[in-house]
Amino acid sequence: MNRVACSACNQDVVPNPPNHAYWALIVAFWVFSLLFGLGAAVGSGWGFMLLVAWVLLATTTGVLVQRATSWSCSECGASVVVPEGDRPAAARSRRPTHAHA
Repeated sequence: MNRVACSACNQDVVPNPPNHAYWALIVAFWVFSLLFGLGAAVGSGWGFMLLVAWVLLATTTGVLVQRATSWSCSECGASVVVPEGDRPAAARSRRPTHAHA
């Protein structure tokens, strides 16, 4: 794979592919979010603490989603844009082809 320029650390690096291991943590967020929602519906008096816990989980999940879906710099971990031609065939987005009659 070709090297790409990282806009965060200004290095030419070989980018790391998206890490799909983060998807387990993202699913865990949704499970805990559901449990917090059920706890808020059933319990009384601890709604603020549930809100704080949910906000912390949601912000953490935002970072996890970014790392699970984007290529990252091998030096600093920031997201980098990899040219379409440099991505492996499995990682390329499938674009519909249109037949002309």
